[in-house]
Amino acid sequence: IAEEDLKHIFSSFKQATQQTFTKYGGTGLGLNIVKQIVERLEGEIEVTSILGEGTTFVFSLPYKKGHPGKEQGLSLEASPTEVKGLRVLVFEDNPLNVRLIEQRLKSWGCKTYVAENPLYGLKLMENTAIDLVLMDLRMPVMSGYEATQKIRSNKSKQIREVPVIALTADFTIEDKLECSEQGINDFILKPFSPEELLAKLIANKKGVPTNYTAENEGDCQAKIKDGQAFSLVPVLEECMGEMALLEELVGLYQKNALEFIGQLKMHLNNKDYEGVAFAAHKIKCGLKMMKTFGLCALVEELHALAKTTRDHKQMELLYNRFVREYPRVEGELKEALAELKQERGEADG
Repeated sequence: IAEEDLKHIFSSFKQATQQTFTKYGGTGLGLNIVKQIVERLEGEIEVTSILGEGTTFVFSLPYKKGHPGKEQGLSLEASPTEVKGLRVLVFEDNPLNVRLIEQRLKSWGCKTYVAENPLYGLKLMENTAIDLVLMDLRMPVMSGYEATQKIRSNKSKQIREVPVIALTADFTIEDKLECSEQGINDFILKPFSPEELLAKLIANKKGVPTNYTAENEGDCQAKIKDGQAFSLVPVLEECMGEMALLEELVGLYQKNALEFIGQLKMHLNNKDYEGVAFAAHKIKCGLKMMKTFGLCALVEELHALAKTTRDHKQMELLYNRFVREYPRVEGELKEALAELKQERGEADG
């Protein structure tokens, strides 16, 4: 890049040269966005270039010095006995997520309450002592943020000070800021492992949030491996080896998928793109949980379109692909479950 072009390299809607635009296209916003991200993280970015040879971008970001192994140590040392007897209220309306969380908490000796409707959960807290709340951020009727706000403004000190852990499949910088503003103590990304959930319960029970987050599955497209046989073994491990629970989850998965197909058709017909985004967000966690990343990739793209360009034609194409792909995936699920049951039967025998 020529020296005279470097002065506007980070400007909006600018390309290094006209030839760059002609050859590669683009809007000229990429580097401007990068610069904004770096500066919002209190960092700096610089560029040097030699025409005809190459360009170097260097950025620095300030971070506080961490404590090696602190968070990892918490996860490794966590014992279910530390949460035995803990009274946990789960705000969650997805039956697949509810069943799995409920089973995990029960196996650790927790007393579990479930509120599919936030209003019911808030009413329950008025009459039942709760030690900790797991709060889905995106629910119908009332969001998790609104529900937390009502908890924090309650006249009872005991209710106001209950630790709240947010459950969410997506978590942006804006979400983190809003969580802090609304008094949410911590968060965990769905789907999460039993170890991650246990670590969060222990940390917040003690009042020491760890900021230890579940691995973000990110783009499901990256999880798809051509030719790899589908397996429910990882899901069975997350069910702590309980075949009955796995069978129940598969049944709930099928129910959720069919409901999603019906809901999305209605939302698309009505051009209700907020409804499309909400339905896609709700099913995404279950698709990831069952490792059906092909369907999840379609849903992630649907969600992105509904929140951005709202390209109706493209969303219909993705919806039709989901409808065509689902029967095949459902068949693979049933086959994998049958094989696993047979193997376990032989092992038990």
